[in-house]
Amino acid sequence: MPSDNRRPSGLGFGRGWKPQMLRLPEGAGERREIAGAALLAALGMLALSLPVGLVGRLGGMVRDGEGHAIVPGLSFAVGSACLAAATWAAVRALTYTQKGWRDLPGTRLGLIVLGLLGAAEVGGLCRIVLQLADLHGFYLFGGDLNPATTYWGLTILLIAVIAFALPLIVVLANLMPHHYGPRLYRRAVRRASSAHAVLLLPIVAGAAIVALCAGLPAALQNDLGYSAPSFSGQRVLFPISLLDASAWESLARLSFLPLLVGMWVGMESARACCSIAEAGVLVRRIESAVDYRIVLCLAAAAVCALAWIGHTPLLIPAALVLSSTVVLAGSGELRRVVAIPDLGTLGTHFGFSEDWRDAAPIGRILLVLAAPVLLPLWVDLWHGLEGPFRLPGDAAGYVHFWREFGLYQVTSVSIGGIFAHQMQQIALYSGALVVFLLLGWLFNTIFLGNREKDLGNVMWVLVPLTLVAVAFIPILQVASRPFVAPMIAVSGLPAMLLVASAPRRRQCVLVVSLAAILLGAWAYAVWDFGLLSPSAVLAAVIVWRFLISPGNLDHSNDSVKFRRISLFASLALLGLGMLVLGHGSQSTLLHSADLADVSDRVAVAVVAPIWLVYCAARNLRPNVA
Repeated sequence: MPSDNRRPSGLGFGRGWKPQMLRLPEGAGERREIAGAALLAALGMLALSLPVGLVGRLGGMVRDGEGHAIVPGLSFAVGSACLAAATWAAVRALTYTQKGWRDLPGTRLGLIVLGLLGAAEVGGLCRIVLQLADLHGFYLFGGDLNPATTYWGLTILLIAVIAFALPLIVVLANLMPHHYGPRLYRRAVRRASSAHAVLLLPIVAGAAIVALCAGLPAALQNDLGYSAPSFSGQRVLFPISLLDASAWESLARLSFLPLLVGMWVGMESARACCSIAEAGVLVRRIESAVDYRIVLCLAAAAVCALAWIGHTPLLIPAALVLSSTVVLAGSGELRRVVAIPDLGTLGTHFGFSEDWRDAAPIGRILLVLAAPVLLPLWVDLWHGLEGPFRLPGDAAGYVHFWREFGLYQVTSVSIGGIFAHQMQQIALYSGALVVFLLLGWLFNTIFLGNREKDLGNVMWVLVPLTLVAVAFIPILQVASRPFVAPMIAVSGLPAMLLVASAPRRRQCVLVVSLAAILLGAWAYAVWDFGLLSPSAVLAAVIVWRFLISPGNLDHSNDSVKFRRISLFASLALLGLGMLVLGHGSQSTLLHSADLADVSDRVAVAVVAPIWLVYCAARNLRPNVA
């Protein structure tokens, strides 16, 4: 992908590539922020490299009401700091300009999303705190409460409520008009909408509540807690230290985010394989020694052999459909069908024009891939948002409250549960919609005299998306196998040969085949957990993007450069934060390590070959030199 400074970054077919470290912006403030993020990332990798027992001895243990160790203190602190830094980096990517904060197009939407994420993350914890506070008369009207109980109870209550309410105020302020109404109103709305530090409160509040629950004396923990009758008639004591488990269950609502980080991991994996494949002398030696047609035949034979060995015959037609659609979209043949044109316009305002323009031609394909992740994510976030507002409904059932402790907990997921099942649903819904529109098109043609032509146009737009959704089903069901990645990449060669001009077919076949081999080796290393853990995969991606091949991060404009660095730093810190938190938690509370393992496999087995095929097809357009 060519970048602003004309530094090639993969699949340029002979333009070459050399490793080069990212050049930092000139401003002192920007350099300090980048240095702080780098230091925090290094601490996160250090925490991931230490055994859980050793981390516990170094940082102390946070324990629940039963005395079980939940998370080493060091892992909790570093993981929460990484998540807070990721949120701040995302805010900087949305709002940074050299002239200070400005209401850029799209900034409000980004701040709204971040505000909803923060409020949903702390919503489950806030619900538990409100229930406990109501049981104690909100620590103001209980006759048996001493001053210490009232003070600490109100402190925890205020922390939880403020951390939930203030991000929602930022969301509402960004939804309201800024340029109409009385002067005081406009000033208040603008100040509230630009209160970026408020978005960090949910993560800080969770850490503060966990620290308070661990540091309070046992007697005070019991006074602030709740005792409920058991089925045998005895009273069961639930101290307030159980709130640290509630904080972890609230963080579990963010456990789908590593799957979205995996999209970035897949794109960077493809970019690295492409750059290495075309940079060496191996391609030139093969080109002079072997006819490219022989390489093409060998690649086709290898695909068939892998499908036969893996007992996945449906993988070949699925890979051909998916890769051919990507090639046609990248070459411009199906751009109107699968592209998201609005991304190019939005990216121009933010300075991410190249990034958005790269993704836009296959934007709907990536959306179909991300939909199974986004759907359960938003469902869980909605449960977090509406949790604190359920206090009136919870008031009648407090005796049985602790028996429903796991009611709002995010369930564990698997690769089949997230992707294969959801993809089948998407394919089914898309197919049903196409059939419905087909009937509408026939009705329009026969009975209305073809006066409503838009029905037919919409139908033909949905047909390729349905094919893509159906093709994903057999691919994602075997995405944990390493041979899927080279199969998808090589399956795009037939369509590339139809699109490419005669002089470029040779380079296309050789470079894509070599990149597919490299991607297959990388996929095997990722698939075999004994070779690479999720933390090692993320560390390799971070080192590649920031220290070896920055690509379009090295923009000549410091404002755009810092915004792009912040964007990618937010992804890196988010992935590190979730991995560190999962590293120190019990498996029943946070599954981020398991989800990261799933995301790595899907990213390298599916996203990476799709991006590789698309980049090759984009460089084969007639108007590309």
